[in-house]
Amino acid sequence: MRRPCSSLICLFSTLMATACTEAPGDADADTSVVEPGELDGACQLNERVGLFSVVHEANYSAVDGELTEAVIPATIVQATITEGGCQLLTRDNPFCDPPCGAGEACTHAGTCIPYPAKRDTGTVTIDGLEVGVVMQPRADKRYFETTLPHPVFSPGTAIRLTSSGGEVGPLELSGRGFAPLELSTTTWVAQAGQPLVVDWVAEDDGEARFYLTINVDQHGISPATLVCEGPDSGSFEVPATVIDALLSAGISGFPTGHAYRRTVDSVESDDGCVEFQVRSHRDATLEVSGHTPCTADPDCPDGQTCDLANQTCV
Repeated sequence: MRRPCSSLICLFSTLMATACTEAPGDADADTSVVEPGELDGACQLNERVGLFSVVHEANYSAVDGELTEAVIPATIVQATITEGGCQLLTRDNPFCDPPCGAGEACTHAGTCIPYPAKRDTGTVTIDGLEVGVVMQPRADKRYFETTLPHPVFSPGTAIRLTSSGGEVGPLELSGRGFAPLELSTTTWVAQAGQPLVVDWVAEDDGEARFYLTINVDQHGISPATLVCEGPDSGSFEVPATVIDALLSAGISGFPTGHAYRRTVDSVESDDGCVEFQVRSHRDATLEVSGHTPCTADPDCPDGQTCDLANQTCV
């Protein structure tokens, strides 16, 4: 069951943020052992107005966070197909005529609204990492810390995010530490009529789950993104029907693939959902059978030229 949020307004945009913090390992930071809290999973689709993340990349670790007063219309997606732990998400860009002015956002109803403003949640403290993290919102109300040891969390540790409260909050969210994600191969091949199998080194007895995203239409008017989630078992099969739907939605530019090991917790408020992710991320080289991306004619096979607008050999 999700814990209620005591904020008057709990809000956010979707992508990660930047913000100013006190130095890691500050004398006032609590680096004591954290008791594990319940993980309530991700926010429901199109309800997330806040995201805080503890991120383990290949060469660095970082913490970031951002809140807004409402969901930004341009980030709203629809699940057009759901199968085997995967969803094909499509985004229709809102259209307003006349165009919205500065400080406004266009809705899918074709009307202009004030652009959802950033919100703060006061002092944000994250315990259970290799160092204590205490962050204050920057002038733009974003949170950010990059001067951290790497990796910043250890397998099996409990992690807790709390905030003192401001325009949002106070908040309390939980996470877990785990081993960094290691892919068995960093090249994935998407082919019509064939499932895509992704393998990695599994982590035994952990609470983390595996998550992947794939995008093959970088220049489409209504691009589709494939997202999948499953247990941290070491192997995941994306069904052929979902791959076919993704490819049928359009192919252009340089395909991207991303894999994650992560834990996710969330808390509801009157105006939306705030999420806390602890994740290890790895890029994959994604190849699409029959598609050659390009930036110039020499990138293309003999007899083909580069459609620069779509970065595709034709």
